[in-house]
Amino acid sequence: MQRVAFLLTLVVVLAGPACAYGQVSKEREDTKKRLDQLREQIAEGEERLAKIRKREKASLRKLENLDRKITVRKELISNYRMRRRQLSAKLDSIQQSSAQLERRVDELRSEYKKRAVHAYRHGRLHDLALILSARSINQMLVRVRYLHRFAEQREGQLNELHTATRDLEQRRQRLRRTQDKLDSLIAETQAQRQNLTDLQEDRQQVVSSLRAQEETLKPKLEKKRKSASELEKRMRELVAAERKRAAGDAASRERFKECRTAK
Repeated sequence: MQRVAFLLTLVVVLAGPACAYGQVSKEREDTKKRLDQLREQIAEGEERLAKIRKREKASLRKLENLDRKITVRKELISNYRMRRRQLSAKLDSIQQSSAQLERRVDELRSEYKKRAVHAYRHGRLHDLALILSARSINQMLVRVRYLHRFAEQREGQLNELHTATRDLEQRRQRLRRTQDKLDSLIAETQAQRQNLTDLQEDRQQVVSSLRAQEETLKPKLEKKRKSASELEKRMRELVAAERKRAAGDAASRERFKECRTAK
């Protein structure tokens, strides 16, 4: 009977700690499983967050590059427009000079017309009378040279005016061509700037989207890190409890052995 009582006592002593140890062990395994899952999710989230930040950084660099290109185009357009205003001022000046030359040509033509009418009516008698009325041969020669020089001078003035008018027209045409080129450059540069502005807006939307993803992901990660930290704390408690129970079980066995030996 004493042996049976001893065995029953042994079963009671060992059964309770074994059951409790089994529960602790199962909780520790479940906790470890949840902790491993959380750590895997955290690692995936951190990797995703790193990729998002990398894309965001690259997009910001592209935005800075686009900003510089847009600034360059703006400066080019400003310079082109300034040069065009200068050309317009030169064209206005040429137009005024051309108008003055045209008026002067018209005046000379009018004078020649009057002189032609006078010559037609009187022939060359007037000039001849002027020469013949000279009091001396020298005076006659002077008047002949004067009339000849006067005619040459008038003709030379008219030729000079025609040449100046032609030169001004050539300058005006060159300025017009340059102006047309500037207009083309302005239109082309404006199109480039608009294209860059569109790209800039698209890139800004990408950055905004990435920042929104980052702001959504960060609190989720933080929550998972907090949960993981709590599970790690619970794991430490369970491990400590297992060790404590293991030590208690060992002490109970020792006491039981001592009691058995004493009997």
